[in-house]
Amino acid sequence: MDGRAIALTIVQIARILPFDRLARKEPDWEQYKAGLTSTGQAVAASSMTLQPPANTASLPAVKRQQAKPASAAAPLPTTRETVDELKRRLGREMYRLQMDLVAGGRIAGKPCDCLEKHTEMGLLPMVEELVTMDTNPVYDRIISWADEHLPEFTVDAVSENDPEHYRNLAPSIRELRKDLLGTEKLSSLVSHS
Repeated sequence: MDGRAIALTIVQIARILPFDRLARKEPDWEQYKAGLTSTGQAVAASSMTLQPPANTASLPAVKRQQAKPASAAAPLPTTRETVDELKRRLGREMYRLQMDLVAGGRIAGKPCDCLEKHTEMGLLPMVEELVTMDTNPVYDRIISWADEHLPEFTVDAVSENDPEHYRNLAPSIRELRKDLLGTEKLSSLVSHS
């Protein structure tokens, strides 16, 4: 390596070094501890010893923190509100599945794993959660429908079956969605809050 190449390498290394951090004054740890105590973040001194943070760049942020009064806990949704929202989400997932069934389980004319994913990762987990909060009998019907058709939703099965087979399943999932939400209107899939 010649002298010019060495000089170029040194210049490149110098450009990436954080010289601004090297020029900083060492933080005052006593002032840092006092800042933590004044913001209510420190634990009793007898129960622990404060260690300097690994990243001293966060020190100015600690000094700027102001003690905030404890606020009341945010109101949580009621069970009914949660059930209603999960039913809307389930309805949207059922609609997506319906659209993929109408497409014959294919994207761009090629078999896809969309039917399996909508069922295994969309419908079934939401229904399982809803069953614990609500006693609607449609949940059992959705689970039965999914269990019955899941084997034919794999990519291999989709490639073996005629697209018309899946199109014929679309009305059954639409009917289940109607029973779940009480309407076929797509506006019922949107949150009203």
